[in-house]
Amino acid sequence: MTLVTITYGSILGFLPIYAVNRGVADVGLFFTVFAISLLIVRPIFGKLTDILGFDYVVIPSLISVLIGMIALSTATSLGSFLLVGLIYGIGFGGCHSSLQTMAILNTPRERLGAANATFFTGFDLGIGLGSILFGIFAAQLGYQLMYGLTTIAIVAALIYYLIVRRNK
Repeated sequence: MTLVTITYGSILGFLPIYAVNRGVADVGLFFTVFAISLLIVRPIFGKLTDILGFDYVVIPSLISVLIGMIALSTATSLGSFLLVGLIYGIGFGGCHSSLQTMAILNTPRERLGAANATFFTGFDLGIGLGSILFGIFAAQLGYQLMYGLTTIAIVAALIYYLIVRRNK
């Protein structure tokens, strides 16, 4: 989840500035679309995880986040930013609910509090690292390339997930 929230840190920290640089006003609507998509997909993906298993939710969710970040690096209009909010929100919501459930299910009952705390520590760590790391990249390379580089974190998350799932 840390690798996923690294991308979220770049969005929270720099999306408004990036949008202005791209000539897009009112990009705050991005966060509205993102939040609505989270609210809608979390219960749906929770049920899909129960029925189909983690792989059928986590892998497409990571791919959705990846597509969202690629699209963000090329967004030039309010419509494209809102589409990114939808795609990214779907992927982020699927990752968050599924990976947290996975953490809880793979933890002994007496360690559930520690598992949740660890999960959210990784969540917050990703946001902080993303803001700092991608802030450095943005200053050196510009926002468009910086958002392109966020895809590295998602590809790493996907590879890591596949390796861990194969070994279990």
